[in-house]
Amino acid sequence: MINAGENVVPVYDFPEGAIAAISAAARYGSWRAKPAGHIVQIPVNREAIDQVMANNQAGWLSQTDAATLLGAAGIELTPSSIAHSAEEAAAAAAAFNRPVAVKIVEPAVLHKSDVGGVVLNIPAAEAANGYNRLAAQLAAHGVRMTAATVSPMAKPGVEVLAGVTNDPVFGPLVAFGSGGVMVELFDDVVFRVLPLTDRDVSEMIEETRVSRLLKGYRGSPPADVSALERLLLALGALAEAAPRIAEIDLNPVIVHPNGEGISLIDARVRLSD
Repeated sequence: MINAGENVVPVYDFPEGAIAAISAAARYGSWRAKPAGHIVQIPVNREAIDQVMANNQAGWLSQTDAATLLGAAGIELTPSSIAHSAEEAAAAAAAFNRPVAVKIVEPAVLHKSDVGGVVLNIPAAEAANGYNRLAAQLAAHGVRMTAATVSPMAKPGVEVLAGVTNDPVFGPLVAFGSGGVMVELFDDVVFRVLPLTDRDVSEMIEETRVSRLLKGYRGSPPADVSALERLLLALGALAEAAPRIAEIDLNPVIVHPNGEGISLIDARVRLSD
């Protein structure tokens, strides 16, 4: 920097530094020129939140408690039943009366597909065999299965992820990006600090590569982005209402064509002390 009377003039040794500074100033100016977002008030059931917090120490929540906590902010998971045997799996599938997915119930397993923990598109009449097949796949990876979820197969759509992570510096952050089994491969995730505004969630979606699929890609219909934005706002409201939430992982979230909503296939929730 060089002092020139009352003004300070920046001086750079190389043109690259000056170009980077001008670029940053231009981005900041564009950001300031955009209209301010509005904080959307999402109602939360604090009684349900308090109940889950009172019944759990630090660690991963059971499927039931995770569903209760998410439901406190209006986040509903795909209907499912927990089966502890092949017979229970058959009964659950018969009640759904449509092809089902059978997955291991173990929150600590980060990626179920890595250990053979998922069997998809099982006809309802073959659910018992599907349960036994799942147990055999897990045993081949050294994992013992004690229970599995049985849920109806969701309609097709765009697979994304959504969630919450707690950063030691910034606090709770809402995450969004490409989902499914290749989430790490794509590395397509963005974060925002709380509180979230309607502008925040819109920009989060727009900044990811998966946004091209959500808009409709090569003949596919546009996805229900409005439902996805509501989900992100609800996650932000839940993270603010429950500071003990250390992590929420919703993957995959299937975004159906516009007007048809979303399906939350799998959820993992971890609490801190």
